[in-house]
Order: sequence, then C-alpha cells, then structure tokens
Amino acid sequence: MSFISNGDIYSTEMSDITDWTDGDSGSAVSSQVTFDSKSCMKLDKGDGIVSTDQALRYRDIGTFGARTVFSFNLYNDLIETSADGYFQFQARNGSTELSIKFLSDGLFIFNGSTFNEVGTNIVSQDTWQEWTFDVNWTAQTVDVYL
Repeated sequence: MSFISNGDIYSTEMSDITDWTDGDSGSAVSSQVTFDSKSCMKLDKGDGIVSTDQALRYRDIGTFGARTVFSFNLYNDLIETSADGYFQFQARNGSTELSIKFLSDGLFIFNGSTFNEVGTNIVSQDTWQEWTFDVNWTAQTVDVYL
C-alpha cells in the first residue's frame, strides 16, 4: 500500500481526488484517506490479487511546457519487487512519457525502451519520503531529488 500526500501535481492537494479518474482493476483500490494526520491518495493493491490488478488514479491536465517539476511525499508501508507489485508514477507530455517505478531494490526510470535503475535501495518503507522530478521534456531528461 502506498500513500501520496502534499502533492504539487498540478498544484493539487490530496484532500479531494474526485476529479481524478479511478482506473482500479480487480480487487486493488485507490482512495482518498487521512493517514499520519495528512490528506492522502491511498493506492492499495490488496492481498492475493493477480498481476493484472492495479490501484490507479489519473487525470488529464493538458500539455506541459518545455520543463515540468513534479513533487510529492510518498509513504510505502510495503515495498515490493516488480514481480510482486510496486508504486509507479507516470506523466505524459504529448508523445513523451515519464515513467518511474519505486521498488524495494531501487528507483527505475523508463528511457523509451527499458527501465533503468537510477538509485539502489533508496525507496524506504514505513517513512515519508519527499520526491521531486525535474523533467526537461525537450531534452527528454529527468533530474531526481530525494
């Protein structure tokens, strides 16, 4: 289960995610909750679900300029491998996509053909982590800050 709080994703707070599209499948659930005294988006894969089940929330906020900064606080009460389940953040600007997997063995960013590890053992369990991704859509690069 992952919790996202204090999101600056399109200058939004996670206290009301009703304008986000609910794309959950199977028995996985995404919801708005209060956790650790913070308004959060909760992504819960549940127990015993199959690999195609996912807790998913998304929204279309249009296109970005040449550069975008995404920042959010993330709390994982369980960090898994890509085979077991994981938290993934995605953003698209036209046909260019930013896709990031938060896994127990590292942080992985998609380069257009494969996921590449950019940090080993940096995703923590049972603690809040503030993540910032500074994306240059033109150069197709991302700087990661933790």
